[in-house]
Amino acid sequence: MTMMALRVSVIMPAYQSESTIGASISSVLWQTYDDVELVVADDGSTDGTRDIVKGFGDRVRFVERPHTGAAAARNAAISESTGQLLTFCDSDDVLFPNHIKTLVDAHAGNRDIVTANALWMYPNGIVPGRTVHGRRIPAPEDQRMAILQRNFVSPMSIFSRALIEEVGVFSEELEPAEDLAFWLEAIFAGYRVRLQPRPLALYRWSTSGVSGRREEVDAAVARVLEQTARRPDLTDEERRYLDRRLAGDPPSVLVRRGDAAIRSGSYREAARLLGRAARLMPVERPIVWKARLLSVAPGLSGRLLRARQRRLDRTEGVDQSFVR
Repeated sequence: MTMMALRVSVIMPAYQSESTIGASISSVLWQTYDDVELVVADDGSTDGTRDIVKGFGDRVRFVERPHTGAAAARNAAISESTGQLLTFCDSDDVLFPNHIKTLVDAHAGNRDIVTANALWMYPNGIVPGRTVHGRRIPAPEDQRMAILQRNFVSPMSIFSRALIEEVGVFSEELEPAEDLAFWLEAIFAGYRVRLQPRPLALYRWSTSGVSGRREEVDAAVARVLEQTARRPDLTDEERRYLDRRLAGDPPSVLVRRGDAAIRSGSYREAARLLGRAARLMPVERPIVWKARLLSVAPGLSGRLLRARQRRLDRTEGVDQSFVR
């Protein structure tokens, strides 16, 4: 069987998505790849989401369920899907026509995960050059440690159904960090992630969705890492890292505080906070870069970074909780 003969199931959980889901569904149905199946799981929406999905007729497999969360909706859609390859598209994101074909062409086998790059879609629109990923992700031999530091795998990834059969579906108890738990299990099971670097989708930044629930996400990530710390297959280095990571503030909190310190002109405090974050998350190059600049010349670097943050805030239209 050639790769072009493989069916791709696109999993789309939806909740109160009437303003965006029509465009998301259309973008999946317009794919140039020959065999695409879209499965939408409505997580108990009370707006017009159901009617919009039903309007696409039998081109969409539709699953209705009570409102229990995105992880359960994803799992329900996965159980209804039939493709040998699986990928995700949230109900507020948009895929370019060759997105899936490019991912399939890059996929190299059952133990391969290809993660997609995408353009950020901010409240004020698309900012040229602002992508979810840079030009690379951690090397295969570094990915176990890297996934402990930060979730570098996009939901817009493609993988074999064998991954689900081996590591299971998404943990409903670990929501809203179920993505991190899923990819962590995959990487620790020996799967490796490669990047398709061309941004062939729009990934929406939303302060009303999961990306805006910062404290809830931080707590869920801590639960994932606490669970991971009990694994018997950790290396000594991984165990030491988790002990250090769980002993204090998470890097996401340090980064938010550091960015707030830059905005307020407290540049030495920003250098201290971002330096701590960089030591916990060396895989995150922009944070390491900012920390180094501030450590060398806090006053000059701080003023330059403050001006940059203000410019990006105006351009993107995001609030100050956004972590770059």
